[in-house]
Amino acid sequence: RRGSPQKLRGQLLPRFFRSGRVVTQVPQQERTRKRPTWRGRKKSRLSNHTEQDQNKAVINISGEPLSNDRIRVLSKGLSFAPTYSTNGFNTKFDLFSFYRNLHLKAWYKQNISPTTDASVSGQAVSVPSKTPFKPKSTFCPIVQNSTLNTFAKKVNFDVENLFKCKIDYHQTQHNLSKTEQDAVESLSKNEHIVVKKADKGGPTVVLSKDKYVTEAYRQLDNDEFYQSLTFNPTEDLKTELKGILTEAKENGYISDNEFKCLFNGSLAYFNLLPKVHKHLENPPGRPVISGNESLTEPISKYIDYFIKPFLTSLPAYLQDTTDVLNNIKELNNIGTASFLVTMDVESLYTTIEHEQGLAAMHHLSTRPETEMPPTEFIVSLTEWTLNHDIFIFQDRIFKQVKGCAMGATALPTLVCTWENDFILDPSKYQFFDRIIWWGCYIDDACLFWSGSEDELISFHQYLNNINPNIKLTMEYSKDNIHFFGPRH
Repeated sequence: RRGSPQKLRGQLLPRFFRSGRVVTQVPQQERTRKRPTWRGRKKSRLSNHTEQDQNKAVINISGEPLSNDRIRVLSKGLSFAPTYSTNGFNTKFDLFSFYRNLHLKAWYKQNISPTTDASVSGQAVSVPSKTPFKPKSTFCPIVQNSTLNTFAKKVNFDVENLFKCKIDYHQTQHNLSKTEQDAVESLSKNEHIVVKKADKGGPTVVLSKDKYVTEAYRQLDNDEFYQSLTFNPTEDLKTELKGILTEAKENGYISDNEFKCLFNGSLAYFNLLPKVHKHLENPPGRPVISGNESLTEPISKYIDYFIKPFLTSLPAYLQDTTDVLNNIKELNNIGTASFLVTMDVESLYTTIEHEQGLAAMHHLSTRPETEMPPTEFIVSLTEWTLNHDIFIFQDRIFKQVKGCAMGATALPTLVCTWENDFILDPSKYQFFDRIIWWGCYIDDACLFWSGSEDELISFHQYLNNINPNIKLTMEYSKDNIHFFGPRH
């Protein structure tokens, strides 16, 4: 490239017209003398502002210094995906998936149903209700469509020619500079640090591995909540779960496709999210179980699918921040509020009792007897998942014996049902005439209080005396409050 069109016109024409006026060519020395001064100051202001934002997005408590390149990379977030080089096999695989989708659309447009094993054998499968829980389809129809076949051949021909060309991958535009790529590699090879997302606020936290492991074992060594196992119980749990699902299929609670989809098997992983908003130097960790493809995760998704629609019927349930604002706008007597109040349940996930959560879920999700699956089956599956929270940390296997493991798909739904049932207990009606509006989301609650300050403190003390394991912190003000609860 030899420059922008404006620069080329300046080189070729000593004088040209712009907007009806004759513009004299500016000498090269004068242009280079004036422009860099103004642009340099503007670029400097932008870079300083960006550097401040990057420092706020990264919290380093590891004790190791971070270069500017490392900070820039980490400030992009843990979900940032660097550009990778083109791979011929992956490209062909993606093209095949694309062609398959086109053929499927053409196939079903003709209103032709694929042949299934059930229809061939003559067995009628009783499907209780249409759910998204089914094995991933591998059906690839053969469609005699000349347009699709010609399109696929031409695309394949062009792609093959493209790969035959000598591509200079160094000229490929990358979303990271060379120094930033080196920073990513050095961070991934550093065994002395751990990079995690903060529990609240969104920054990326870099802490030493020793500090991270110490905090993890501080929690896992608590015999009240966790039990260390000397063997891997996965095979025994698979056998037990298979028996439960087989009986459910025979009773018509689940279909054959759901049976295949709900049966999985692997161990979950234990992680910590540093709570830097509570302590910056030695932040406590919020325990989170990463259960993707674990034994209980498909069951948890199945439970959440049937229970979550009932949450909208709860009087105090908040869906997201927009829901909070909409509820406040609809209030007519908000002017009578004396205090704005927020409450937070301390360590709710690890202290909530299974019996209370299951009772609240059963009370909320009572379904007609004609609907499948029945409520008792869903509650029994929930109880099974709660009693088999098994995970691994540093080659050691643990089982949670009290509370709930944060990370399961159905857990927020279970907690919301329990909290609404806990708050709306009839024994607390003596205080309800002081509450103008109450909303809650998982372990956070927000309310407008019309009573006196002494009555509010008495109400807070009363809630903390109901269950010795459940403690609520409270903040209140007449002007403003901070509410971290619902997120989009």
